[in-house]
Amino acid sequence: MVEITAATLRDEKYTDASRAQELRTVDLDESQIASLKESLDRNATGYSDAAFQFQKIGNNVNQLARSANSGDRVPAAALEQVSRRLARIEESLALLADDDGARSTMLRRWL
Repeated sequence: MVEITAATLRDEKYTDASRAQELRTVDLDESQIASLKESLDRNATGYSDAAFQFQKIGNNVNQLARSANSGDRVPAAALEQVSRRLARIEESLALLADDDGARSTMLRRWL
């Protein structure tokens, strides 16, 4: 899923690498395993945070829509805030995708 998301954010076509290569076993030392685990943990936390932020923004958008549907005016500042928050999430996801790409490069070197 991470590779699909990273490819999508980079406007690339995702191809399943497992079909192109055989599975192999490699020996990694403890520092390599620790580095990989730390990187995966960091990205997992980042993706969880982004999902939580999307939920919060969704709640805000629903409140704004409810207000607009009832005939109230929706403040431009509220819409701008939603837009800024979405831009921050987009930046965060792009950084996470870059981390995924760097990790993939690192793994390819080890293999």
